[in-house]
Amino acid sequence: MKLGVVVDGPWGFIRELLADWQTRYQVQVFAFQEWNLPFAKGRVNQWRRARALTRFLADNDVVFFEWAGPLLVLASRLNTRARIITRLHSYELIDFAPRINWNVVARVILVSQAMHRRFCELYPAMAEKTTVVYNGVALDKFSKSERADAQVIGMLCNLVPIKRVYEMILTLYELKRAGAPLALRIAGSADQGAEPERYYLAMQRAVRQLELESQVTFVGPVSDPASFLQSIDIFISNSYWEGQQVALLEALATGCYCLAHFWDGADEVLPAEQLFITDRDLREKIVAFCALPSAEKIQQRGKMRARACEKFDIEQTKHQLAIALEKARLAQL
Repeated sequence: MKLGVVVDGPWGFIRELLADWQTRYQVQVFAFQEWNLPFAKGRVNQWRRARALTRFLADNDVVFFEWAGPLLVLASRLNTRARIITRLHSYELIDFAPRINWNVVARVILVSQAMHRRFCELYPAMAEKTTVVYNGVALDKFSKSERADAQVIGMLCNLVPIKRVYEMILTLYELKRAGAPLALRIAGSADQGAEPERYYLAMQRAVRQLELESQVTFVGPVSDPASFLQSIDIFISNSYWEGQQVALLEALATGCYCLAHFWDGADEVLPAEQLFITDRDLREKIVAFCALPSAEKIQQRGKMRARACEKFDIEQTKHQLAIALEKARLAQL
């Protein structure tokens, strides 16, 4: 099978899959270079992009769109016989899905049952073309930590309001006031733009004003998440919206003790006792874990690793996506 791959966003979630596909199929990755010239901006580049994408669709039997974004919006309006399959993660459901001509899409991969439910509520006619495939983790790259402490809390995410990092800084302050001076390591970078910049500056100010400089570290972007996760004890997913947070799955695989706000779909990743609603709930769960004997902390961390192995092994993801690709190839549009 000739498989085209269009990556219309971050590459981090597809690299392992792409390497696998290149051993199974004839793979071509879409690439387009805009002309950065005054006369070429706007309509000229739009025309060139549509032309390049039309040729790409014609050259492949199945075309996989990682992220249901602007390029899928464009492709869904082109005349093509290629079978289109896409993996919709999260934000695309609001930003781009309304502009996609779903009639020409053969298969839609959703990363959680929660995202599947949302998608099918909006596009019930597509329900039979959908498949839920969880994100996966390369377990051999995230070995279980043997730390028995509970001193370092960690977050790994884009530093944007949806992740509620600012609120986690306030929670750390409350823990300090209650006599639990834990450390917080925040890995990730702010997106470009005024709003992310304001958010980042507000977080830095909060750290200074609350005198948390010795406890809060902004690590910045990390190229090796496995090493970062080995350095923390408790991983917090504090978002109010996620598709399925890959950093949380990686933390599970590392054996970090994980807690998550009750964003829709968090219960597919963690058991109920590790979900929290209010900041007070979060503080109580952190304090309770810190109070456990070392042997029980290690046991809890082992359960985290076991959960990752059971539900989020990248090999399962590869197998399930191979089935979805074959269904897309055979689909009748």
